[in-house]
Order: sequence, then structure tokens, then C-alpha cells
Amino acid sequence: MLSDESLSKEVRQELQKQQNFEDSIKPKWYIISTRSTNKFWWDALIILFACINAFTLPLEIAFEDTVNAVPLKQELTNVTTAIFLLDVFVGFLTSYINVSSGDEIFAWSLIAKNYLFKGTFQSDFISSIQLDQIYFVSTGRGETTGVTALSLLKLLGMIKILRVNRLKKIIANLNQTQETKAGLKVCNMVFILIIYIHVIACLLWKVFSVDKTWIPAVDFIYVKTRIFEESTPFPKQYFSMCYHAIMVFGLNEVAPRTVIETAVIILMMIASAIANAYIFGEMAVLVQEMDKKDIEF
Repeated sequence: MLSDESLSKEVRQELQKQQNFEDSIKPKWYIISTRSTNKFWWDALIILFACINAFTLPLEIAFEDTVNAVPLKQELTNVTTAIFLLDVFVGFLTSYINVSSGDEIFAWSLIAKNYLFKGTFQSDFISSIQLDQIYFVSTGRGETTGVTALSLLKLLGMIKILRVNRLKKIIANLNQTQETKAGLKVCNMVFILIIYIHVIACLLWKVFSVDKTWIPAVDFIYVKTRIFEESTPFPKQYFSMCYHAIMVFGLNEVAPRTVIETAVIILMMIASAIANAYIFGEMAVLVQEMDKKDIEF
């Protein structure tokens, strides 16, 4: 049998645990509730800038001269960086839902621990820093001598796109029927597909424009192409790449010519096969959820 001393110790420990638990779920003025309206609109703002980055960053990597000529391009980049850095700070002050108990946790120490080790802190922080600008300032190298390093550092900025995943959370928290949520999730999957095609299109241009020996299918008969000439309009170049990106996504022939082009296309097709199975598999499940009422009837 337990002695009175050990029994009282266990009781004190249990009471302390209970007190700590009650304190952790007690709302605090400096902690933002993950279920609040303010958090909803903040996430919506982050998603908006993440979507802008999802389209502008691949274009900046592939079509540097064209994108750099856009007015207020650098200002937009600076604003985005500031907002994403602020989002990291907000992450340390936002409550989270305990998956096992379903309780909303407001204790700052638990929030910080969850965000650092179970949340998205690493990707949020890395994607919030302009690594290419840091490289440029620290080394003094411009696009001519440091193009490979700068391009790779800019490519790391693609992690910003992961913030688009918050759209799933927003849809899940909407006060709508399951069928409506399923429809919104289908739209979300279509949007992800568009981003994927856009990224592949820009990467194709980056690879093909190195040696400029690749020929689009429409120019096969001429055995030469004008797609890489400076006089060729940007829309023609971009949409030509989008067309061939869809070909890659559907695992069709795009006729790579060099070893590097062939290797990159192989990797793209492997990734596309996986993305194809995932996206359309998810869509099939979501369409079934949308038709759930009709099936039950």
C-alpha cells in the first residue's frame, strides 16, 4: 500500500497537471485564436501572396529579363518578404488544436514547441528570406558570374508555395455542407494543377534556353525555330512552354535533344506520373463526396 506521503505527492502532481492543463486551454489576450475571424483573414492574405509568388517566382527564374522589366517588381518582392517574415512571428502567437484531445491550446511555450518541431516553422522561415539577395550582397556577384548559384537560391524560394496549403484549412473550417466543401476542394486541386503546369513550363524554358537547340513540334517541318529569338513575343514563348508542359504532364513526347534536356524531362515525367495519380485520384474521391446525397437518395 502507498504511504500517506507518497499518496499526497501523487495527488499534488495530479492537481498540478490539472492546473497546467486548465491554464493551457485558457484564452490569453496576446495569443491569436486559430478559430478567430482575424486569423481567417490573415491566412487569406498569406494565401494571396503565396499564389502571387507561385506564378511570379518561376517566371522570374525562367524569363529573367522580361520579369525584371515589370514596374514595381522589386517593391512587390519586398512587401511579400515583409509579410512572410511577419507570418513567422504570428505563428509563434497563434493557438493550435491538440489532435488527441481536440482542445485549443493557448499556452505560449506549448505553441512555440508545436510550431518549431511539429509545425511549418522551417519552411516558413527559409521561404521568408531573400537568399538570392543575401548571396548577391555578400559576394558582389551579379547574374553573369553567379547565375547558377542565384538561380538555385531563387528556386529555394519556391517553398513559399507551400503556404497555399492553408487553403485546405480554411475550407475545412467553413460553415458549409460537406458537398460544398468537396466542391471547393476540387477547385483547389484544379488550382494546384495549374500551378504545377506553370512551374513545369518555366523549368522547360530554363532548360531549353541553355543550348537553344530544342525545336517545338510545330517547327519540326522547318528543322529550326524562332522561339528563342528576342523578337519573339513573351506570350508566344510562355504559352508554347505551357503547351509542352501539359504534354510532359500527360507523359507525351516533347523531343529533348541534349543529354541534360533528356535527363530533366525524365525526372519531370516521373514527377508528373506521381502528380497525375495523386491529383486525379483526389478529384475522383471529392466528386464522389459531392454526389453523396444523390447516391444516398
